[in-house]
Amino acid sequence: MKHHPLQTSVRSTQHAIVLLWVVLSAHALAQSASITADHDFYIPGDPIVVSFFGGPGAKKDWVGVYPEGVVPGSQGSTLWNYVDNTRGGNTGFTEGQVSFPTGLSFAGKWYAYLLANDGYTILAETSFTIVEPSAPFVHSDKRVYKPGENISITFANGPANPKDWIGIYPEGVVPGTQASTLWFYVDGSGTGAAGQAQGTILFRGGLSKVGNYAAYLLENDGYTQLAGETFKVQVSANDTPRITAIEPANDSVDAPPGPAFSATVTIASLKVAATSVELTLDDVKVPHAMKAEGDKLFITYLADKALPSASKHIFKLSFADSAGGKYSQAVSFTVRAYTEVKLPSPLFLETFDSVGEGKLPTGWTEKSYSEVQNDEIDFNNLDSAAYKTWTVVEASRFLGTFLTYSNVETPAGEANDYQRVLRSSGLSVVNGVAVRQLAKGRMLFSDSGYRRGRSQVMSLETPDYDLSGRQAVYLSFHSLWEQNQDSLAAVEYSVNGGQHWLPVVYHLDSPDVVVGDSGLVDVQATFTQEHGDVARYTDELGNELGGAFGAFVRAPLELISPQHIQTRVNDSPTDGKRVELFRLDKADNQKQVRIRFTHAGTDSWYWGLDDVGLYSIAPEPPVAPQLVAQKSAGGLRIAWVGSATGFVLESADSLVGGAWTPVAGVSEGSSEIQIKEAQLTGSSRYFRLRKP
Repeated sequence: MKHHPLQTSVRSTQHAIVLLWVVLSAHALAQSASITADHDFYIPGDPIVVSFFGGPGAKKDWVGVYPEGVVPGSQGSTLWNYVDNTRGGNTGFTEGQVSFPTGLSFAGKWYAYLLANDGYTILAETSFTIVEPSAPFVHSDKRVYKPGENISITFANGPANPKDWIGIYPEGVVPGTQASTLWFYVDGSGTGAAGQAQGTILFRGGLSKVGNYAAYLLENDGYTQLAGETFKVQVSANDTPRITAIEPANDSVDAPPGPAFSATVTIASLKVAATSVELTLDDVKVPHAMKAEGDKLFITYLADKALPSASKHIFKLSFADSAGGKYSQAVSFTVRAYTEVKLPSPLFLETFDSVGEGKLPTGWTEKSYSEVQNDEIDFNNLDSAAYKTWTVVEASRFLGTFLTYSNVETPAGEANDYQRVLRSSGLSVVNGVAVRQLAKGRMLFSDSGYRRGRSQVMSLETPDYDLSGRQAVYLSFHSLWEQNQDSLAAVEYSVNGGQHWLPVVYHLDSPDVVVGDSGLVDVQATFTQEHGDVARYTDELGNELGGAFGAFVRAPLELISPQHIQTRVNDSPTDGKRVELFRLDKADNQKQVRIRFTHAGTDSWYWGLDDVGLYSIAPEPPVAPQLVAQKSAGGLRIAWVGSATGFVLESADSLVGGAWTPVAGVSEGSSEIQIKEAQLTGSSRYFRLRKP
């Protein structure tokens, strides 16, 4: 699917209506990028390394490999990785290498494409061929040599004639039409005394003349071409430093509110003058950190003070080299729309830092129905009894490794996997400060992942809090939740010491939320529908329970509204990481307010809590809502900030005579909506928030 750049303007009208006009247009992306495979020919299973240069530098730029004749986007790629050589796309690079260690299995011609920002816009392409396993092939050890640099040519699957030979010719010259520039027989000599089916020939001193060349495996003192490979000889065009990675990517529209910058400068023979490095944000100089590693210089900047929601800014990096040459690069970015959490001094706050590891705060109680197959208390083993229920743990543990499933030979990928626990969406702002670290010191933790046993079901209750005389009560906590397709996180509260429970929020995977014919969430069906993968357990009376999410809910279903159900993205290590804030409207002036946290899953990730507090927050004067449009993969993201309670999002193709219709998928508690490109028909589209 192609992506259309979107131009937006925001207009306000009277009668509590906010309008957003979106003009759709397409333009060609300037292409100065290049991409090259490390060889022209491979046998099946050979590692393939693709080098790219001059890319845009977005972290979701990617390299895809397709068979000849397949257009990217028409079907899935056979091989792919983002430009940082991962499947996560965490860092943008303008140049670098992407590797495919296991290569391709099928012979034929293939294409590698450099593609833009999670889409299918082709920035550059190159081709190569997979030959049959027994076919002869030739590989040069490099694709680019300097004049006079040694050239090493490897060959295999030759006929092993003593007079088989390797010849190097200018590219385009057919062997036999003129003399070779360099040559040796396959035994590395000029006489051809011994036949070799495979080997490596070294041409010392290489080639002095710059240009494009080809190395051939030629048969038995003749000119029959058995295999070949192209390469270049060139003088390095520039020995100056160059910026090879920079974040945020230029024109990015989804930046976190906390200003963050990173750049990688690749250093050649001319070094960067450290005192010359300057970084500005909106033309104001900001402090930066520098770290040199090998031929790389890493420049970073982090600040806690949050930039305004949906605001646009510019970072500019400037420096000079050791010869006095000057360099600069600017990147513009837009902060993602977010809602700031404003907290006064807490009525009650638990940080867990004074609680011993493996314990709970005084007055807090837990209940677990998790099946335990390892009774050992080992906080380095996610499968042990240490994690059978809610418990306090050191947050720093999640910087290291764990045993999984009690396997003493845990694979490295699994052992490191829970380092994702401390990752954050970066979108939480409290009292003007961007919250980068959601858990510090010690935190509460409940684990369902990497555990044996049919289910993990655990609940946690706070002591009763006396809120007599307190109004406008809110619950806030740092939530480190990762959704799984079969897991539930539930928060409920009681105002009578746990006798009856009221809903706060329920996190589910979106496919598990049942939507009725009216387009609204069917709460009853969502919590009573049976699922084969939802947790099941046996209670104290021997009853088999579970299989539906309602088995873990204590609030009456008739009190749960669609806005209490909030979906989180399956297997996302960042989407569920945020500072949560919920109004407890029945808790005002109550003497026995208790909070309950429930986690149910089947080998289904984890939930961490920190800074759990109760607050009395006086209502602020209403703020006029504002609509913001941002490009997103496959369409458009519409978000609204400010006080938009009671508004309905509508769209029309025209302001004059256009029919305004509600935008599907927007519920009362929504603050944003993704609109697919296929829905953006016509040359323009208007959106408005309207209060009925």
